[in-house]
Amino acid sequence: MTSMNISRLKGITVVSGIAVNALAAYLVTRDWTTRTEADDFGLSRDVTQSGTDVIAWALPVSLAGAAAFLVLLALSGTVTRRVVAALIVPGSLAVAIGAGLRWPDGVQPLVVAACAVVSALLAVIVWRTVPQWPRRVAKYERSAQTDVGDDPAALWAALDQGRDPSSPNIAATADATDADKKGKNT
Repeated sequence: MTSMNISRLKGITVVSGIAVNALAAYLVTRDWTTRTEADDFGLSRDVTQSGTDVIAWALPVSLAGAAAFLVLLALSGTVTRRVVAALIVPGSLAVAIGAGLRWPDGVQPLVVAACAVVSALLAVIVWRTVPQWPRRVAKYERSAQTDVGDDPAALWAALDQGRDPSSPNIAATADATDADKKGKNT
């Protein structure tokens, strides 16, 4: 695949992973069942159960899955991205099984189960394609410091280039330059 296709696949995979996990989290908070119960006095009332009443752990696992797909954008290494993808799979499969067991309760548990299965499949796609993903831009990462010499203009140039003025290399040359100036003035 070309780098353009890999970048597009990365974007689609991450956005889809966030979307299906967010949809599952939303549907888990909706009412899944309504049944009529009679109390001791013969009065009847409707009792509703949401997905969080039935499988309480599905909401945090779905939210964690969405967050994990989002974290994939911030990570730069192949190994760390693969670890995150590997962590998504068991959580998604647990939600799929838990919601799938509630299929008699209506359509919502089935949609949650389908979203969880899609999330697991997207995590597998991430696992397989992450070595070809483009690396993060290192524009703001710190580079190796170089000695700027005794010239104050070089110190200013280093500052203009974004190098740290408190670096031992730069600070040592600045201190030496200051000592030279004091020696010339006395």
